[in-house]
Amino acid sequence: MTRRPCLPIRPLAAVTTIFIATTLGVQPAGVRAVDAAPALELERCLLRDDATNRAVSAKCGWLEVPENYEAPRDKTIKLKVAMIPALRKVAAPDAFTQIAGGPGGASTDDYVAWGFQAFAAIRQNRDIILVDQRGTGDSNPLDCPASLDDVSEMNDPEVFAQASEACLSGLRGDPRYYTTTVAVRDLDRVRAALGYERLNVYGVSYGTRVALQYLRSYPARVRTVVLDGVIAADQVLGPGIPVAAQQALDRIFERCHADDQCQRAFPDLKQNFRELRRRLQRQPESVVYRDPRSNEKKTVLVTDAHLAGVVRLMSYQAHTAALLPLTINQAYGGDHTGLAGQFAIVMEGIATRLANGLHNAVVCTEDVPFLAVDDQERARLEQTYLGYRMIEMLRAACRSWPKGVLAADFKRPVSSDKPVLLLSGEADPATPAANAERAHKTLPNARHVVVKGHGHGVARLQCVRQMISRFVNDASTDAVDDRCLSRLKPAPFFVNANGPAP
Repeated sequence: MTRRPCLPIRPLAAVTTIFIATTLGVQPAGVRAVDAAPALELERCLLRDDATNRAVSAKCGWLEVPENYEAPRDKTIKLKVAMIPALRKVAAPDAFTQIAGGPGGASTDDYVAWGFQAFAAIRQNRDIILVDQRGTGDSNPLDCPASLDDVSEMNDPEVFAQASEACLSGLRGDPRYYTTTVAVRDLDRVRAALGYERLNVYGVSYGTRVALQYLRSYPARVRTVVLDGVIAADQVLGPGIPVAAQQALDRIFERCHADDQCQRAFPDLKQNFRELRRRLQRQPESVVYRDPRSNEKKTVLVTDAHLAGVVRLMSYQAHTAALLPLTINQAYGGDHTGLAGQFAIVMEGIATRLANGLHNAVVCTEDVPFLAVDDQERARLEQTYLGYRMIEMLRAACRSWPKGVLAADFKRPVSSDKPVLLLSGEADPATPAANAERAHKTLPNARHVVVKGHGHGVARLQCVRQMISRFVNDASTDAVDDRCLSRLKPAPFFVNANGPAP
């Protein structure tokens, strides 16, 4: 997605944009944040997603904050802020905020891509505020330009380290001040500038880390918390991911084996996947394929790293996992074009939606310094399809990066009696349900819901949307009704290019 600044709403757009008269033309009664905070002036705008050609009407502005809060008179940066006003004339006094994952995703991007649908019911009564975390989106992004070809060839830790050093040297900000500890301070600045006493906080994936740290730092400013694909505060990202990814893939294999049509089409799927990995490790395949986006003919040398990347990222969502058996089977049979095309799609998504510099600024301060993998753990990782290579790449990427601002209690569990809804996908390849259970131990007023057959980030599912809406409305886990989950089934597997069996 190509990021663009908020665009002023012109008269023609005002006629054709749904709800613009009600969301922007009527100012709800009572004291609104925009009136109380002249330092953050909001103007009508459109948030755009070029990938889907979608636009959402909002009010946008910029909040100037110190890059280094300990030296507030030095360099400042501007945070991109957007507010989508509640549809109700008199909105609830507490707003709802969506925090993106990554690290490196932008909240305005996520909201336009899927949040506007997932949180439509919440918007009936509450304003939704979005803050592009510093270093992402339009908040002084720490982008590291790289071609997709460069990304696909970075299978060597030394090459990866060199690319990371080049990224570091070209940043527009000092990465020491782009950590989660600083980001939650920014979020509370925005809350205060907009005049809200409390927030209802939703975070997905890495965004759950941000949400938990905000809860720890500003408990009086939190009404409810929804954590979707949880990273517990005392967890270190890295060693758990290959294990979770392997468990998720095994569940996909088991589900295919239990499905008559999938089992008939791919009777030896698990064994074929192992053999395909071994083949590509021994001898990468030169593949000519048509780029799925541009239809341009391209050539790529497909390695086992490509296979691992495709399998991991396609495992994230049930609708893409539905394509995995077919993709694996085709490649095992000698046709690697589907594998190459899927790799191009997933890598383009990462390249356009994530700020790599911010990703490194966070991971190289909050995770890699805490990595401790003994021989036994390394042997366990080597048994997974991602292997130990991910740990090597993380360490290589962080070799030259400075350590950033980190709160003294950052790696301790977050304890709170605030109402918290924990959401997990049973087949999540990144943040398994065990993560949420770990966080749950010090959150006595929390409820954990696991969605069977689904992967990473489940708020997009209609049933889960309803649970979140009820939870936020009542600020109580007692309001969570998960009976609809029994009717929620993952997408059926494709058995050939025409789709699932009839």
